[in-house]
Amino acid sequence: MTRIRGLGQRIRGERGSITPLAIIYAVIALAAALLLFAAADLYLERKQLLTHADAAALAAANSFEFSEIESADGTPNIQLDHENAVAAAEEYLATHAAGEAMLTHVTVDGDSVTIYVEGQWQSQVGGVFLPVSVPLGVEVSARALFQ
Repeated sequence: MTRIRGLGQRIRGERGSITPLAIIYAVIALAAALLLFAAADLYLERKQLLTHADAAALAAANSFEFSEIESADGTPNIQLDHENAVAAAEEYLATHAAGEAMLTHVTVDGDSVTIYVEGQWQSQVGGVFLPVSVPLGVEVSARALFQ
């Protein structure tokens, strides 16, 4: 009987020990949820930067004038102007990206244009767990078509 009484006292002595474990698990779950939220936010920010860059590349590819189109063998030949392409891409980004994206490099090769756009992701949750900001960069190409 004394053995059973000793076991009962030992069990009663460990009462409430689940509370610290529950707090630790809740903190871990909250940190994981914040990390997941930050990763999703980073992904969406990159997709938005890619969308802006794609539209800016299309604006640059469509920056030609009809008077500049040459015809060889009945087929229209478009030669893009580098300055016009840069101006069109910068104008689009200034109008629609609202300072989120910066045009850093433009390459024009005949009727195609390749642009590189950089942006910065700002962490919404910030704090001790995550870095404050992450640089982002995307490269897209577009081609001028005359149909």
